[in-house]
Amino acid sequence: MWSSGYDTTSTKAIAFEAVVVPGSNPGRPIKRGSMMEKGLKWFFLILFVVMIVFVLMILKPFIATLITSLILSYLFYPVYKKINQKLNKKSLSAFITILLVVMVIAVPIILATPTLIREVHANYVFIKQNTVLPEQCTDNSTVCFLSQRVADFLAQPQVKLYLESTTKSVSNYMANGLSQFLRSLPTLLVNLFVLFFVMFYFFRDAPNLFRRIEAVIPLPRSHYRMIVKRFDETIFSVLFGYILIGLLEGVLSTIIFVILGVKAPILLGLLVALFAILPVIGAPFIWIPLSAVFLIEGWSSGDSLPIIKAVVLIIFGICVLMPIDTILTPKIISNKSKVHPVLILLGLLGGIQLFGFIGILIGPVTLAVFMTFLDIFQKEKRYLLR
Repeated sequence: MWSSGYDTTSTKAIAFEAVVVPGSNPGRPIKRGSMMEKGLKWFFLILFVVMIVFVLMILKPFIATLITSLILSYLFYPVYKKINQKLNKKSLSAFITILLVVMVIAVPIILATPTLIREVHANYVFIKQNTVLPEQCTDNSTVCFLSQRVADFLAQPQVKLYLESTTKSVSNYMANGLSQFLRSLPTLLVNLFVLFFVMFYFFRDAPNLFRRIEAVIPLPRSHYRMIVKRFDETIFSVLFGYILIGLLEGVLSTIIFVILGVKAPILLGLLVALFAILPVIGAPFIWIPLSAVFLIEGWSSGDSLPIIKAVVLIIFGICVLMPIDTILTPKIISNKSKVHPVLILLGLLGGIQLFGFIGILIGPVTLAVFMTFLDIFQKEKRYLLR
């Protein structure tokens, strides 16, 4: 039961009866259950809540950064433990671990960004040069037919108005985003400093921190362990069941795109990885339309090579990517986690919208811990509601 987690005679309890009130007899303790004791309890609780509000106001600009640092520290803590076992120096081990975190996260981004920019620009130029306008058509080919249908659709007044307003909105959004990014550079540097600063001390003092949290949280040990277990399961599910599997599918897709001579293989591989991370949607959202493009290209031009590419890509998607989604991912998740895919999907989408990219981890963890609290409430509602 809930009450079994507490010891009312414990020395850890706040001994209000030992508080000396000004003007009273110091030798006379406050009686248990008296109005004075209840007043002191309420005064302490109100003051405590006010202090929590002020602390949250102070930490509000860094909430996302703090949560990010704690999650990254949790993920890389086993690496820190192995390094510290060899060096036996906490500070040096924490510093080396942070350097490894920077290398694992920042180096791939730095290396891939220039290539992605080149591929986006090259595809823009290719599309612009190979777009077939209706007035350029001299035959009844499939490309000309589709081009005429698209032109008729775009010529409608409502469609033209919508496209103009959308283009203007996108341009304004990109301009505002760039200027906002430049203005936020100092804030970004401060957040990075806070991120690595908190990670450093979390690596060093994690055992003491967890013991302190367990002592402070007014929950029985069984409920506390249930929350920690669900937190660990969700991190495991999202990281290994979705993120790493998504990256694996992205890498494999990039390789097959390079072999098939697909334009912008890294860009398309990145899109495969991003869609593979999302439950239910997955990599077929990319390779199926791409296969259709190859089939249409081969059918309209009479060339068999694009058709062969489409067949190879379909076989790759069915025999390689789909088994990863349907067999490997559920096996990884089911071996350790009981987190429902709906929670993962909603957590991913909502977390990204609220916290940015790191919301991929924050969102599912938050929803999973909330569901754990609902389970605790269901078990203890008779005690809580009486």
